[in-house]
Amino acid sequence: MPTAWRPVRGLRVSTWHEGQRSLLQPYAAVYWLSGDMHDSRKSDRRELQAGVDLQWGVRRGAWAGLNAEHGGRGQRRISAQMGLRMAW
Repeated sequence: MPTAWRPVRGLRVSTWHEGQRSLLQPYAAVYWLSGDMHDSRKSDRRELQAGVDLQWGVRRGAWAGLNAEHGGRGQRRISAQMGLRMAW
Protein backbone atom coordinates (compact mmCIF):
# COMPACT_ATOMS: atom_id res chain seq x y z
CA MET A 1 0.00 0.00 0.00
CA PRO A 2 1.21 3.51 -0.68
CA THR A 3 2.42 5.46 2.31
CA ALA A 4 1.65 8.89 0.88
CA TRP A 5 -0.31 9.81 -2.23
CA ARG A 6 0.10 13.31 -3.54
CA PRO A 7 -1.80 14.77 -6.50
CA VAL A 8 0.32 15.48 -9.54
CA ARG A 9 -2.30 16.79 -11.98
CA GLY A 10 -6.07 16.95 -12.00
CA LEU A 11 -9.05 18.56 -13.63
CA ARG A 12 -12.74 18.68 -12.69
CA VAL A 13 -15.35 20.26 -14.94
CA SER A 14 -18.94 20.84 -13.86
CA THR A 15 -21.91 23.02 -14.70
CA TRP A 16 -25.28 23.84 -13.15
CA HIS A 17 -28.61 23.57 -14.98
CA GLU A 18 -31.51 25.26 -13.21
CA GLY A 19 -35.14 24.32 -13.60
CA GLN A 20 -38.09 25.86 -11.81
CA ARG A 21 -37.54 23.93 -8.59
CA SER A 22 -34.49 21.78 -9.28
CA LEU A 23 -30.76 22.03 -9.82
CA LEU A 24 -28.72 19.54 -11.89
CA GLN A 25 -24.91 19.40 -11.78
CA PRO A 26 -23.15 16.91 -14.07
CA TYR A 27 -19.37 16.60 -13.67
CA ALA A 28 -16.34 14.87 -15.14
CA ALA A 29 -12.90 14.65 -13.56
CA VAL A 30 -9.47 13.29 -14.51
CA TYR A 31 -6.66 12.83 -11.96
CA TRP A 32 -3.08 11.58 -12.11
CA LEU A 33 -1.61 10.64 -8.75
CA SER A 34 1.85 9.54 -7.76
CA GLY A 35 3.18 8.02 -4.54
CA ASP A 36 5.92 5.95 -2.94
CA MET A 37 5.44 2.32 -1.95
CA HIS A 38 6.71 0.70 1.27
CA ASP A 39 9.67 -0.85 -0.53
CA SER A 40 10.77 2.48 -2.10
CA ARG A 41 9.21 1.76 -5.50
CA LYS A 42 7.25 4.50 -7.19
CA SER A 43 3.61 3.94 -8.14
CA ASP A 44 1.38 5.99 -10.42
CA ARG A 45 -2.40 5.95 -10.66
CA ARG A 46 -4.84 7.45 -13.15
CA GLU A 47 -8.45 8.07 -12.22
CA LEU A 48 -11.52 9.02 -14.29
CA GLN A 49 -14.75 10.14 -12.65
CA ALA A 50 -18.17 11.10 -13.99
CA GLY A 51 -21.44 11.73 -12.24
CA VAL A 52 -24.41 13.91 -11.59
CA ASP A 53 -25.81 15.73 -8.55
CA LEU A 54 -29.53 16.56 -8.51
CA GLN A 55 -31.26 18.82 -6.00
CA TRP A 56 -35.02 19.21 -6.10
CA GLY A 57 -36.81 21.51 -3.74
CA VAL A 58 -35.02 22.81 -0.67
CA ARG A 59 -34.55 19.57 1.22
CA ARG A 60 -34.16 16.67 -1.21
CA GLY A 61 -31.41 15.52 -3.50
CA ALA A 62 -29.82 12.55 -5.22
CA TRP A 63 -26.40 11.79 -6.69
CA ALA A 64 -24.71 9.12 -8.77
CA GLY A 65 -21.13 8.61 -9.85
CA LEU A 66 -18.85 6.25 -11.75
CA ASN A 67 -15.14 5.94 -10.98
CA ALA A 68 -12.47 4.04 -12.95
CA GLU A 69 -8.86 3.73 -11.75
CA HIS A 70 -5.80 2.25 -13.42
CA GLY A 71 -2.52 1.92 -11.56
CA GLY A 72 0.93 0.52 -12.03
CA ARG A 73 1.57 -3.23 -12.04
CA GLY A 74 -1.89 -3.98 -13.50
CA GLN A 75 -4.00 -2.54 -10.69
CA ARG A 76 -7.53 -1.70 -11.85
CA ARG A 77 -10.77 -0.77 -10.12
CA ILE A 78 -14.20 0.33 -11.32
CA SER A 79 -16.84 1.48 -8.87
CA ALA A 80 -20.27 3.10 -8.96
CA GLN A 81 -22.14 4.88 -6.20
CA MET A 82 -25.58 6.39 -5.89
CA GLY A 83 -27.55 7.88 -3.06
CA LEU A 84 -30.42 9.98 -1.82
CA ARG A 85 -30.29 12.77 0.73
CA MET A 86 -32.88 14.64 2.72
CA ALA A 87 -32.50 17.52 5.16
CA TRP A 88 -34.93 18.14 7.99
